[in-house]
Amino acid sequence: MDEGQALRTAQDRIRELERETARLHRKLAEQQQLANTARVASITVLEALDLPEVLDTLLDCLAQGVPFDAGCVLLCDDQDPERLVMQAGVGYDGFEAGAVSFTTRDRPHLRRVIEGRASVRLDDTWADPGWQRGVVVSEETRSWLGVPLVARGQVLGMFGLDKRERSGFHDDHQRLAELLAAHAALAIANARMCGRMRERLASRGGAP
Repeated sequence: MDEGQALRTAQDRIRELERETARLHRKLAEQQQLANTARVASITVLEALDLPEVLDTLLDCLAQGVPFDAGCVLLCDDQDPERLVMQAGVGYDGFEAGAVSFTTRDRPHLRRVIEGRASVRLDDTWADPGWQRGVVVSEETRSWLGVPLVARGQVLGMFGLDKRERSGFHDDHQRLAELLAAHAALAIANARMCGRMRERLASRGGAP
């Protein structure tokens, strides 16, 4: 091997090592973000028992690690389990908790999340035959991620995340959302239980 070839080989090796170092730094940063977000979610489970506060806090935690343009928490209606009611949301014009609902009967991607108890990722919503574009669903949404919220064996609802570009979510985003969903579902179940207890106490004339 002549001197010039040896130099090029060494330079190639240096560039390869630099790329590997950068990759490891990114992975470490992602793991740290994951741990911090999970820690915040755990604190929410323990301390925040008001349902709206729980939902808003969890969306904030999710936004720390997943780059969505709009996101919501859809909860199953107590009277109609096939109906999902938007109880928290960010990035939507004129959002009002409880004002918007969907049925899994006419939205296959929602039905797959709820009935399958598994995440669904649409890399191009416009290419999906079951996706409905209209007033409620943003015309600009090009990719979507839905993650079920399951606590104590019961499906409570789901996260729904929108992105304006195709293939806006990747595997790391999905794993983070799924990790947070486990914390979120428990927090939601606890908040609902505390809310029902307060309602019973109030109905009996006790302290709220």
